[in-house]
Amino acid sequence: MDMTALPNNVQTLKQQVIAQQGEITLLLEKVRLLKDQLFGRKSERLEELNALGQLNLFGDGEDLDHPAPSPKTRVNSHNRKKPRRTPIPEEYPRIDVVHDIDEQDKICHCGCRKSMINEDISEELDITPAKIHVIRHRRPKWACRGCENVDQIGPTVAIAPLPPKILPRCLASYGLLAYIVVSKYVDAMPLYRQEQYFRRHHLEISRKTMSDWIVKLGVKLDAVWRLLLEEIRGAPWIGMDETRIRVHKEKGRSNKSTSYMWVMQCRQPNPVVLFHYHPSRGAQVPKELLEGYQGVVVSDEWYAYKHLEKLVSDNIRMIIHALCWVHVRRYFVDVVKGLGDTVLNPKSITAQALKAIQQLYALEARADDEGYSLDQRHRMRQTETRPLLEELKRKLDKVLLESTPTGNLAKAIKYTVRNWKELNVFLDHPLVDPDNNWAENFIRPFVIGRKNWLFAGSPAGAKASATLYSLAITAKANGVNEYEYFRHLFKNLPLAKTEAEIKALLPTTYKQSN
Repeated sequence: MDMTALPNNVQTLKQQVIAQQGEITLLLEKVRLLKDQLFGRKSERLEELNALGQLNLFGDGEDLDHPAPSPKTRVNSHNRKKPRRTPIPEEYPRIDVVHDIDEQDKICHCGCRKSMINEDISEELDITPAKIHVIRHRRPKWACRGCENVDQIGPTVAIAPLPPKILPRCLASYGLLAYIVVSKYVDAMPLYRQEQYFRRHHLEISRKTMSDWIVKLGVKLDAVWRLLLEEIRGAPWIGMDETRIRVHKEKGRSNKSTSYMWVMQCRQPNPVVLFHYHPSRGAQVPKELLEGYQGVVVSDEWYAYKHLEKLVSDNIRMIIHALCWVHVRRYFVDVVKGLGDTVLNPKSITAQALKAIQQLYALEARADDEGYSLDQRHRMRQTETRPLLEELKRKLDKVLLESTPTGNLAKAIKYTVRNWKELNVFLDHPLVDPDNNWAENFIRPFVIGRKNWLFAGSPAGAKASATLYSLAITAKANGVNEYEYFRHLFKNLPLAKTEAEIKALLPTTYKQSN
């Protein structure tokens, strides 16, 4: 740097140093955060937060309560419990293999023949690869010999009709279709790998053929998907989120364009998870999906959800928009990741905010563990949670009034204060969770599958995937075996003629009837 370019005024120099130091701090914060995103653990758990007693929101409580000792820590000796092997379920058939001694060894040294007094039994699991078989539909034809060569009205040959199929004139049975669907949408096995699997069994089923079957299934199952949407619209609260997907052959768009898979979820009266494909991430999508809905919608701050509050203010619909406290926590966790241990001083606003969120979830966990009724949970939120959050709001307002936070801290505080009304909706609605984690968790199977198949071959394929993911994940959420459910659905849907009969085939209804 040219020394002559520096100002001679001491005060000006000080201001320049302060400005540059602030810029350096922001750059270092960004570098630390980027390094953590690239090389750090993907979990949002932080060892420093654990030391403060920060609760983990994501189900890894054992790691929090029993952190791994450092190399310098001395661990006292203790007795380890011998691990117990989980017994093999009785539902599986047993094949007995007898291992006996030779006949000559059954004669005692005294000359008498030994008698069997007991036996040792040990079990091991075995598996036979999937067996492929062909179902031949044989239909005898019946004719009247007495009517041969006689002209008369009406047929003389009788034959039983074929049972209806979900895909007429298709080579695959409903069992094979269920196997392909579960392999792709539950086990994340793309079609080209399934093609290789079938080839090992000397069977040629191309990925193009399977893709065509899936697209046709999506069309056949559209009525089932719409009934799931109706069921979600009847829930007291809905969680919404969206994730990216690449779709080829979209009209007027490049194959590299980004489209979106939207997800909606509810837990009352039954767990339902609904996926919806759309090329846009705009406000028209939730507006269409929530047509006629009355209740609370929990989401992130994405602008597409902002119209919900407008609809409320215009008295068009009774939709209340709520935001997620996990997003608030992530903002403050990013502050820790960017600035390091310096922000974990108990007096810092970051540590105080994280501590308040920890206490919020501790209260919710207590209500869950003790089985609070809705009235008890509402009373707890009013008497304990609300004062806790109001105190946090006062501290955040004070920081904004007395200083000018920068970097990730500024983002965290401004996000929380700006959305305070939406973040506090759950306080007055005991059925509503303070976060949208449930919806985000059910996006993960789709994200894992996307890593394997990378893109959808067409908009019709993306729509079919949305329908099949909806049914597969809703079945899982209801504790239903996905393969058994799809066999049941594909077998019985062609027989369903009324809406009531189709509704009886939903995953939620299947759970209740089996």
